[in-house]
Amino acid sequence: MDAHEGKLSHERKLVRRVQHKRGTREGDAAFAEIVDLVGDRVFAQILSSVGRPERARELLQETFLRAYQALPRFSQQARLRTWIGAIAGNLCIDESRRQAAGRGQVRSLDDPGEGSGLGTVAILASADPTADAQAIAEEERMRVREAVSDLPAIYRDVVHLRAYEGLSYAEIAEILSCTVGAAKQRMHHATRLLRQVL
Repeated sequence: MDAHEGKLSHERKLVRRVQHKRGTREGDAAFAEIVDLVGDRVFAQILSSVGRPERARELLQETFLRAYQALPRFSQQARLRTWIGAIAGNLCIDESRRQAAGRGQVRSLDDPGEGSGLGTVAILASADPTADAQAIAEEERMRVREAVSDLPAIYRDVVHLRAYEGLSYAEIAEILSCTVGAAKQRMHHATRLLRQVL
């Protein structure tokens, strides 16, 4: 059994333990281990979407509360990280809608907005070791992250999941509750918007 299969097997055991021992010390300990396993990546996903650490922490707590409540119905056909990421993604979409409603406007999906950019991801892989080159690369990283954060949520989420989390389009589609084709289309639009800025 390779490391990946071992990790999946461990996750399945934890899920089964929570499902069968809910409300007990053993079940709570298993769920705490699940939080430790996936919490950092889920938090990064939420923070990338909402942009505010304090709000991201609140949504992270809500994500795990919902996951705990829904675990008895989790069939383990999806990966645990993908399933919890889908819960977080739905909460982030709700949050974006609330923010848009509060501003009284919703940006068109075709509207490039004020700033975004992913076309320079290649720059981030620069191997030039000089201090100046490192400073320039770090500045480019910040520009890209700021540009990504300016994207409409429907595009920002797919960019984060694909470029920063390294998920497949199938996993992204599951998290965002869309088809694989729609996930690819969103990534295409996001890249086009980002290139206009960078």
